[in-house]
Amino acid sequence: MAQQFGFEIPQNYQDGVNTFVYILVLLGVVTDPTTAGITDSDRALEYHEPSED
Repeated sequence: MAQQFGFEIPQNYQDGVNTFVYILVLLGVVTDPTTAGITDSDRALEYHEPSED
């Protein structure tokens, strides 16, 4: 993403950062900012099919 703003970042740095963020996601450190806390919203827990809106 930084390259889109004109920053030149070596590929090995980018791979390292991507791996680090991926590990954080797997551990649950990165959460959904659209819900309060670290759980899913009540609406997300109740539906069985995605809404069509």
